[in-house]
Amino acid sequence: MAAAVFQIIEEKMNGLSAGHKTIAEYILQNYKDIPSLSAQEIGERIGVSDASVIRFCQTIGLSGYSQLKEEIYEIVKQEEPPSLKMQKTFNTVREKNGAVAQVFRDTLLNVEKTLAAFDNQVFATAVEKLSKANRVYLLGVGSCASLAEFLAFHFKRLGLPVEKIVSGGFWMFETLSTLHPGDVLVVISYPRYSRDTLKSMRFARQKGALVIAITDNKHSPIGQNADLPIIAKSTNPTGFANSYAATMVICDALVLSIALENKEKAAHALANLDEVNKEFDFYL
Repeated sequence: MAAAVFQIIEEKMNGLSAGHKTIAEYILQNYKDIPSLSAQEIGERIGVSDASVIRFCQTIGLSGYSQLKEEIYEIVKQEEPPSLKMQKTFNTVREKNGAVAQVFRDTLLNVEKTLAAFDNQVFATAVEKLSKANRVYLLGVGSCASLAEFLAFHFKRLGLPVEKIVSGGFWMFETLSTLHPGDVLVVISYPRYSRDTLKSMRFARQKGALVIAITDNKHSPIGQNADLPIIAKSTNPTGFANSYAATMVICDALVLSIALENKEKAAHALANLDEVNKEFDFYL
């Protein structure tokens, strides 16, 4: 059914009850969020019961909400290539001033959606595991490399033992070959997901390491292969690349939370850095 699911919803729209129309409209407008939401969460957002969401799915010919999620996930995971996204951007955004305003709106919406879906327990566990890790491996390739660089820079300043991986292939797996139980691999990955990144996650778990993923959807291949998936929305409706503003909020929150979790260690590491700066007179 896949892409046809939207066509089916639209064809049946006129014959739906008022409540089911509300559900249909929400799904059509927010379909990228559906794979990460439960029927209850959708109901809470639009003021209906989870049973109503399930009945809606059955009304349009599906077995239930699980099938709807699966159908929409198949659509979402088939991300368009950057060249096609760019062409759509050019067709949608005609004025440069309008483009700037749209970027602000999209960024704020991503941050709001990330906050709404934020899992405090998963995040707190991730902070605890990172704080106690024997070694932290930070992996981000392509456009995610800069995010891995950012975390590596700040984690090192807080005294964490860090190994940075920002390219795929043989070098990635040569570095990961040193993983041991008690280590933590942090993967930052967004559509279109890197095959090497997914392989690295499976390899790390085989080695007994814990895997934390910062990604856009816990039902994506990256989210499903992580022990602790931290979700940050990256939707860029009028752009040809992912938006990482919400991801940077998550990264900032990780740095601050780890510092608070390890106050003495962080203070000692930063004090040592101050001494080095004084010794070599790095700054004006």
